[in-house]
Amino acid sequence: MTQLLSLGAINKLTGEYVYPKIANKKDEYICPECNKDLILVQGEIRVHHFRHKVDSINPCHHYSKPTESQIHKDAKMLMKTLLENKTPIQLIRQCVSCKNSSEINLPEITEGSTIKTEHRFHYNDELKKADVAHTLNGEIKGI
Repeated sequence: MTQLLSLGAINKLTGEYVYPKIANKKDEYICPECNKDLILVQGEIRVHHFRHKVDSINPCHHYSKPTESQIHKDAKMLMKTLLENKTPIQLIRQCVSCKNSSEINLPEITEGSTIKTEHRFHYNDELKKADVAHTLNGEIKGI
């Protein structure tokens, strides 16, 4: 099995989205796509990953053949987890015209902050949806 992506899983006890590299063998995990139990594989030869227990009747291919939508969903959950854990994130944007780069600073995550995926909001009289949004007291601080 060649695996380029290490998709995360949901910790059954905490509900936290966890990547296999930092997952703990003592904990139990479920697939974010089908909610079935997973096995954490942390061997020494292959990249750490999750896999489904054998299910020949109704198999889920989230880890073996993820779709673009599943990869996108994984990226949103990763961003939410990184923000909630206050993991330092450096974003650098390069202008396509002048090639100058600038660093984008994210708003500080504070006690009252909420990080949401699929956050709906109105902008210019239209309903929009942010993949990931940082809100504070109902006000959008960053998307």
